[in-house]
Amino acid sequence: MAAQLLATAPAASGRLAPLRSRLDAIRRRRRLSRQLTAWTAVVVGLLAAVLAALAIDRLFSLPVAGRLWLWAGIAAAVVWTFRRHAWPLLRVRESDLDVALSMEKTHGIDSDFVAALQFERPDAGGWGSATLRAAVIDYVAEFGRQWTAAAPLWNRVLAGRAAWVLGLAAVFAAVAAASPATLRAFAGRMLLGSGRYPTLTQIERLVIAGRDIDPANGGAIKAPAGQPLVIEVACGGRRPADGRADFLPEAGGGRAEVPLALAEGQAAGAALSGTLASLTESATVVIHAGDAWSEPVRIEAVAAPVVEATLQVEPPDYARGASMAAASGRQAAVLEGSSVVIEVACLNKDLRSAEVVIEGVGHPLVRHPAGAAGGRDRFVLTGSGSPLAAVTAPVQYEVRAVDVDGLSPDKPLAGAIRIRPDMPPQVTAATVTQAVLPGARPRISYSFKDDYGVAAARARLDVVRGAGTGQSPATETPAAPTAATSVVDILLASARPWVGADLPRSGELVLPLADLGLRKGDFVRVVLEAVDFRGPTAGQAATSPPLDLTVTDESGLLEALKDSESRAAQELQAIIDEQLRVGGNP
Repeated sequence: MAAQLLATAPAASGRLAPLRSRLDAIRRRRRLSRQLTAWTAVVVGLLAAVLAALAIDRLFSLPVAGRLWLWAGIAAAVVWTFRRHAWPLLRVRESDLDVALSMEKTHGIDSDFVAALQFERPDAGGWGSATLRAAVIDYVAEFGRQWTAAAPLWNRVLAGRAAWVLGLAAVFAAVAAASPATLRAFAGRMLLGSGRYPTLTQIERLVIAGRDIDPANGGAIKAPAGQPLVIEVACGGRRPADGRADFLPEAGGGRAEVPLALAEGQAAGAALSGTLASLTESATVVIHAGDAWSEPVRIEAVAAPVVEATLQVEPPDYARGASMAAASGRQAAVLEGSSVVIEVACLNKDLRSAEVVIEGVGHPLVRHPAGAAGGRDRFVLTGSGSPLAAVTAPVQYEVRAVDVDGLSPDKPLAGAIRIRPDMPPQVTAATVTQAVLPGARPRISYSFKDDYGVAAARARLDVVRGAGTGQSPATETPAAPTAATSVVDILLASARPWVGADLPRSGELVLPLADLGLRKGDFVRVVLEAVDFRGPTAGQAATSPPLDLTVTDESGLLEALKDSESRAAQELQAIIDEQLRVGGNP
């Protein structure tokens, strides 16, 4: 009611204007004090709630849902503090009379102070003597010009709440000074991030089934079912001597724990490792090392890839028509210069990639889409850029494949390509008698064959002048070629190499001794030579055992024939004796 009456008063009260100005200043100062007191209470509630949330989240490392409940708790604490301690102060509205009454009580001013304010009201004309009213107003107006009292801004309640604010702020400052990472992690987590609070031990690297995992974020991987699962953990900070991996199967059941320890012989601080004997089903794993732990990692158990590699061998052009032994699995023996194609396929799922490693260098294989519905893509190493386009030396190789699940066989597929030698030709030569007349034309029977082909053949005649006596070759030893030696080549010409059905090749070669100017006592050494056919590559030569012909006269020839007949008779008799000896027991 006093406020309503004051609102109807004249805007300017001439004689009491200085007093009203002072009262208005006091009212504003009192309102500021109430606002400071109210909002410091809200700040105390907010700081206390945030500190409580920090302590709870630090102790329990709440998931996202738990942190959302922390936000709800902070909001509830701030709302309760505002309604309980701030709103009652903020909703206060004071008039000049309210301020004057408060000043009378606080400073012991007599009641004329309030009465003068009331006498200025428009409806105060009928209140007693006008002279008395004017005297009171004058008195108070004079007092107002001299009055210097002011409302205090600081009070006991505000001081107490400010002390709470400073104390809580000091706690925050202490946490920030001791562990800035703790506050950073808390801020990130309250923004629903995946930050981790600092620990004495830090899990720096986590490898599960050969896959790198971010321990701070976890993740999901696939691992081959039924096979051992290897876990490796590298730690920083205070490095523990052991740890554990907790497995929780997705299908339910008991939790499995795999101990992690240093490998035998390793010093403290090295990586921890452990092995799950067999991954039988999908599970979630959490790694613990010291006071640190990883985020959950989901491991999906999938079938391991069943990869096979086959070799396709294409021999050099010169050997295309010959029968070749097929490659056996990942092993093959090939001719030098052969082209080898490696084909890789997975029998139970599709492959993502494959490569062949030769001498430490990886060679990616090219995907060939499946030709039929339901078939699987093949990966092939072929083409002119392939290191196996022309094999010239033994090759050891490995096949490394990755399937669509990111898995590889437990061990790389190893294979070998050996070089199968292209054997030199086989050459034989024979004659009826080794004693010849100077002008004779003796016939040499020859035969040659090869695995794949013969490019050329020739007969080499080494003539040794005056090296013998012209006696029977059975008793004569040819001398080594001397300065008197002459060489004659006789080519067995052909328009093309002898290959396939052309081999083995045999015939007779007539030696034109009359053209050589021989005399009794000379020797002629006959050697047949054949060079195998290897396409653009130079072939390998082979020779027959030498035939030594002795140049003699007619008497020497007859003696040689007799010796030959004698030896033939002896050989025949030896054969008959052998047959008679074993004839009783056929």
